[in-house]
Amino acid sequence: MNTTEFCASAGLTSRELQNWIENGLLDAEMVGRTSGGGLLLRREFTADQAERARLIKALQSKDAKLSQLARADLADLASELRALRNEPAASRDRPRRTMPR
Repeated sequence: MNTTEFCASAGLTSRELQNWIENGLLDAEMVGRTSGGGLLLRREFTADQAERARLIKALQSKDAKLSQLARADLADLASELRALRNEPAASRDRPRRTMPR
């Protein structure tokens, strides 16, 4: 999917996407074609990358810092997020696992 489709699917603005790419949270395949003697490049994203972006966005809404997420194993954190979504509000006050620094 292209950048516009990806942002719509992941719930990101183009500015957020650019920031996440620059900070190593996401990457994109650069595809190009020639036109008028020049090369036109654009980013292409996969459905897996859109899922990763939605996970990052959800973790960020739980006060996770992007710098922490860039270093974290998001596969492990995905199960924690699912648990957070399903646990009763009263249990949310207990201490949670911290992310790597």
